[in-house]
Formats: sequence, structure tokens, C-alpha cells
Amino acid sequence: MVLAMAIISGMVGGGGLGYRSIEALTGPDSGLGVEVGLAIVIMATILDRLLQATARRMQAPVAV
Repeated sequence: MVLAMAIISGMVGGGGLGYRSIEALTGPDSGLGVEVGLAIVIMATILDRLLQATARRMQAPVAV
């Protein structure tokens, strides 16, 4: 959800990676689109793994 908000902020001129993604969508530079797309996927993967690890640490231990 946060990465989607980065793209939405690019639509309203927020700058950063969101602006670059909008720039890639509206321009003829397909290489920029691949670069920005891979950056978003890598960021999403890293955030997902970090949040999963944090959630596991915060769970109560299972009683056997």
C-alpha cells in the first residue's frame, strides 16, 4: 500500500520514485520504466520480508 501511495504522490508532483514512475509511463523511455519497476518490486520484497520477520517476533509463543 505504501508503494502504491508513492506512485499516487508522483501523479500530484510529490517527486521521488513516484515521479519517476509517472515519467516512465508518459515518456517513450522504456528502459526507465523497467528500472523504476524493478526498484519498486525490490523495495516491496524487502519491506514484505522485514514486516514478516517483525510479525513473527511479536507473536506469542505457541504452547504445546
